[in-house]
Amino acid sequence: MAEHTNGSRPTEAAQDRIPTVIADDLHIVYRVYGTGAGKGSA
Repeated sequence: MAEHTNGSRPTEAAQDRIPTVIADDLHIVYRVYGTGAGKGSA
């Protein structure tokens, strides 16, 4: 598979703790990427 950049720079999305909401069909997945992320903790 080829990488998709969509004209955006990778450094713009490489911030600490980026809240990401993924809508997969009818399921909503909320993830926060950062140091120690993996377990859903608020």
